Amino acid sequence: MLFLIFRRNLNRFNSPFYPHNRKNINNNFSNLKNASKFKLEGNISKNLRKFSKIEENLEKSSKNLGKILEKSTINTEKIAKMSENSSVEAVEKVEKSEEEGLDPELAQKFILKREGSARMLYPKGNKVFYNPAQEVNRDLSIMCIKLFEELLLKERTEAQQSTKKKRRDDQIEVRGPEAGITILEALSATGLRSIRYAKELKGVKKIIANDIDSNAVEAIKRNLEFNQVDLNLVTPNHADATTFMYMNREPSKQFEVVDLDPYGSASIFLDGAVQSVAEGGLLCVTCTDTAVLCGNHIETCFTKYSAVSLHSRHSHEMAVRIVLQTIEKHASKYKRYIVPLVSMHIDFYIRVFVRVYTSANECKKSSTKLSQVFQCIGCDSFHTVPLMKMIETKNGGSKFTPSVYKGPSVCPECDSNYKMGGPIWTAPMHDKEWVSKLLDHIEKNEEKYGQSKKVHGLLTAVLEELPNNPLYWTLDGVKNTLHLSSLSMEEFKSGLLHAGYEVSGAHCCPEGVKTTAPNEAVWDVLRAWEKKHPLNAKRKAQTQTSAVKIISKESKLVTEVNFEKHPSLDKPRVARFVVNPPFWGPGTRAGRGTGMEDGSDHKPVENKQTKKGNKQSNKEERKEEGDKVEAVSGEPDTKKVKI
Repeated sequence: MLFLIFRRNLNRFNSPFYPHNRKNINNNFSNLKNASKFKLEGNISKNLRKFSKIEENLEKSSKNLGKILEKSTINTEKIAKMSENSSVEAVEKVEKSEEEGLDPELAQKFILKREGSARMLYPKGNKVFYNPAQEVNRDLSIMCIKLFEELLLKERTEAQQSTKKKRRDDQIEVRGPEAGITILEALSATGLRSIRYAKELKGVKKIIANDIDSNAVEAIKRNLEFNQVDLNLVTPNHADATTFMYMNREPSKQFEVVDLDPYGSASIFLDGAVQSVAEGGLLCVTCTDTAVLCGNHIETCFTKYSAVSLHSRHSHEMAVRIVLQTIEKHASKYKRYIVPLVSMHIDFYIRVFVRVYTSANECKKSSTKLSQVFQCIGCDSFHTVPLMKMIETKNGGSKFTPSVYKGPSVCPECDSNYKMGGPIWTAPMHDKEWVSKLLDHIEKNEEKYGQSKKVHGLLTAVLEELPNNPLYWTLDGVKNTLHLSSLSMEEFKSGLLHAGYEVSGAHCCPEGVKTTAPNEAVWDVLRAWEKKHPLNAKRKAQTQTSAVKIISKESKLVTEVNFEKHPSLDKPRVARFVVNPPFWGPGTRAGRGTGMEDGSDHKPVENKQTKKGNKQSNKEERKEEGDKVEAVSGEPDTKKVKI
């Protein structure tokens, strides 16, 4: 009974019709109505503000759109004018090509190439050798021959005016200043170099453009005619280069300039070249087999150059010095000797310019200019030992004795053995006065040479080199040996300079350092740096490494090292190592190229990063190509896909 009463009252209490509950419900409804009204008004105000901003943005956009429309109308007018101008330029180009002699028939077979003052026709195929990367070589050759012309004219004038009746054995042949010079380009290929010599050199009497390839001789004739070069000035010649040079050994037939620019090694041509060049003449030699000269194939290097090359940090300069010693050996057989004017490693080849004289007495000194190289296999320390020593006698004469090796049997710094290479040329590689004149010439005639900036940078580096210190250290080499990471080039050079030694760069390598400091002093400076920046405990625990052996020794020659910047390093900034364009490297031998559409026979060599990237892209391309073949045939293709 009580339960029923309680339940009835509870239902009445929960009923909306109960007065108390109706009042609460009304209150809640009014509160809810007020709250929703407040929120609605807030949302409306926010939306109004947003709409006002949108209107502002629309006004701005309309203004910008108007400006864009105005610019587009202006651009359309410009484009119309450009199209008219382009059509006019196209007509002018056609007229210009017709004026230059490149008629439609020639345009179908050949492509026009410009270099210097020469305009060359190259067939749309692959019959003759051409490499645009060698423009540096040709520009440098023209500069050197121009200076040689001036020097030879001066020497001939002085010789003609001389009243001495007895001629010295090292004096050049007396010829009149009006005689001019004769040039032999023994391996002419397309004739580009000879044509540039004919057009850009003034005192040339005759040029022989020789090649053993009949296709090349035809190309020479075609380009001579196209460039309107007198055949009495440049004579195409079809002959073996060595045979032709042997046929011109008589003094009356010799050439003032002999230029050898073969594909690969010039060693087989050197014997004839040193005999066919006139007394005091200029011999220009190129070698592109740098892999052999830099120690990758030491047995081949010995058979070609009679020297053992070492694969080392300084291998590029060693390659230049091997070429010089080979020329000297060939010349000394005929009582002749060489005087280097400038000798360089450029990109992927060696280029040297030497004068050739005759003197039996000077030939005796040849062995004192050649040395063996001893290089440590642990720390790359090196030293040279000349083949012979010259001793002056009491009566003013001289005698020669074999050199006595007084060096240690093992490296005193890291206790490793030595490997022996050479012989190499250890006399100066350059004539500083000659290089200075070359720099003056290129600064005054920069616009005449397409590669003037690169040549200027290389010659600047050559001029700064220490002349009597063969080979060089490299910063990355010494850092790798001692595991140093923070040593800079400026700090390394300053440490040696403050210690009283001379320092210079090396034209062969941006990281190269030439110095008068002995090996012990170099390692003393590096030991001082390691004390400031010590090796970690893990590396020091490896007691048998070269690094630990070197740093564990006490410094002897240089005990106090100052790494602050030396005043002599404040030099004007000159771009000594100009970055090459992509695909800049050696070409392929004539007749073995890719038959490029531009008519060149140039197979470029890529840098490591580019090559690695291309390998990856080629893999992806081959995979995609293989997928396409499988999709078409339904079977995997087992043949290689040509990209």
